Amino acid sequence: MSAVQHIEVRPGEYHDSVTLMVAGRAVAAVPGVTRALVAMGTELNIALLETLGHPTPEAGPSDLIVAFTCPDPATETAALAALTTALSPAGPITAPGHTPDQHHPRTTGTALSRTGALLTLISTPGLAAVPEAMESLQHGASVVIFSDNIPTTHEIRLKDEARRRNLLVMGPDCGTVVLHGTGLGFSNTTRPGPVSLVAASGTGAQHLMSLLDTAGTGIRHCLGVGGRDLTAAVAGRSTHAALDALAADPETKLIAVVSKPPHPSVAEAIEDHARRLPKPVLFAFIGPDHPTLTETAERILTTLDHQPPRPWPHWAPTGGARAGTDSGAQDQNQNQNQNQNQNQKQEQKQEQEQDLSRNPGQSRHRGWTIRGLFSGGTLCAEAEAVLTRMSAELRAQVPTLAPVPPLAQVPAPAQVPAPGQLSPLAQVPAPGQLSPLAQVSPLGQVPTPAPARVHDERSGGRGEGERKEPHIDLTDFGDDAYTRGRPHPMIDNTLRLRALEEAVADPHVGVLLLDVVLGRGAHSDPAAELVPAVTGAGERGLPVVVSLCGTEGDPQGLERQARAFAEAGAWVYLSNAEAAVAAGRYVLGGDDVAV
Repeated sequence: MSAVQHIEVRPGEYHDSVTLMVAGRAVAAVPGVTRALVAMGTELNIALLETLGHPTPEAGPSDLIVAFTCPDPATETAALAALTTALSPAGPITAPGHTPDQHHPRTTGTALSRTGALLTLISTPGLAAVPEAMESLQHGASVVIFSDNIPTTHEIRLKDEARRRNLLVMGPDCGTVVLHGTGLGFSNTTRPGPVSLVAASGTGAQHLMSLLDTAGTGIRHCLGVGGRDLTAAVAGRSTHAALDALAADPETKLIAVVSKPPHPSVAEAIEDHARRLPKPVLFAFIGPDHPTLTETAERILTTLDHQPPRPWPHWAPTGGARAGTDSGAQDQNQNQNQNQNQNQKQEQKQEQEQDLSRNPGQSRHRGWTIRGLFSGGTLCAEAEAVLTRMSAELRAQVPTLAPVPPLAQVPAPAQVPAPGQLSPLAQVPAPGQLSPLAQVSPLGQVPTPAPARVHDERSGGRGEGERKEPHIDLTDFGDDAYTRGRPHPMIDNTLRLRALEEAVADPHVGVLLLDVVLGRGAHSDPAAELVPAVTGAGERGLPVVVSLCGTEGDPQGLERQARAFAEAGAWVYLSNAEAAVAAGRYVLGGDDVAV
């Protein structure tokens, strides 16, 4: 029986990008289905359809395309059933002002007029998001724009309109928002608390919030502003507005700003603005000359008179959470904690060295490349900064080594100017309650590396011979270059699994570092998809270190995920910086390294 090639165009049937990502994954997960694509008929997706080997249908951006190949009609039926389930609404509209006998509103303006909602979440293809966002602002609603590929000129126009109306534009490309403790987009389940974030980085914000939750401190709001907000062109327009909104929220006691390093003039303006607010503002700019997110979390906890866990929770290979997992020890004596910190760091070092002695092939016969496969751009950038710092310290100890170029494939932050006065987020509602933010409540070490080893070029791996230069090679698979026409790697690990196989086969790779991000919107069980590959890497002598971003309340189960990776032979860390240091130990070695 010949294979079935299913190609279907559903005219006028629109679904947002998040729904389509989930639907495409559901179809591809049906046994026997290959070359699956569930997407709107944009030029980009039409081109991707051709790349997959499907004929080109007549379709436009407002039409849904469903395409896949399968072995028989029964599999085709199963795939279509999975698609129907994935595209079906979770439930009826329950917003105030809408009654079951009414037709669904067909425009954003109609929906806002009918419900009086104060927030709109937009996830449409690129430019299509702009008129919807403008219509939302004109109806008095702040906006979360999940969509990307929106020109900077349109972003500036939207944010200027929001400032004029005393509203806030969160985005474009805003993947994480938390309002009154409720997450939108990719978000973790965190306890309520006094800390609020202004975030130009989605996974950076998730990681910081997860660390704080682990330490027993909760989150009030996380206002995403989009990755370009702190560039010279956009000039921090939404960041200024978000700072004003959080300063007016009585239940926010401390504000943290999370971003890759902004343009100097923008940073100066934001810091000057922060100094005038009636509550503390801490800055978490990711880069070689800035503190890590772990250090920022510890500073936040100290400012709030809470005790940071040191080291942060981690799991050694073969399972079992290690020391440092008590997040409630806020009343411990400081000296006692410092002693425990030193003991726990020594335990970590001994654990890893024992692991190396039990599995000598893991590092001694591999190369000098640190290969990182990331789904979070900020986590990738932070790991690069930590490893580059470690490498620089190693070069200082061994002057004969040539400089190590950072090879992380992470987009450089755009350059950017200073903003004007911006409007506060006076009217962002609590989800389900539609109450404005103004009516809610403002405020005011890492393990030591194992000894470095030598590398023998003749064997392609490690051995007695000349010392070789380490190579830092990290890739952000969440970058636009890898997500056009396919699900984000927090949802679909296909590209990372291919890269993992390549890393295992490459004798120059000495250690593999990857992040796993849990929470709403992410893969329902990333361990189930990644653990077989991690196990295979260990069997081939390639050590694996996992940076696990999540909380105990996440639907995937933090402890279950961590133990699954540990039992597969990986080191698992809740601190991304500590995970980077642990990976660096295998290749860079050296003495105790500060991060």
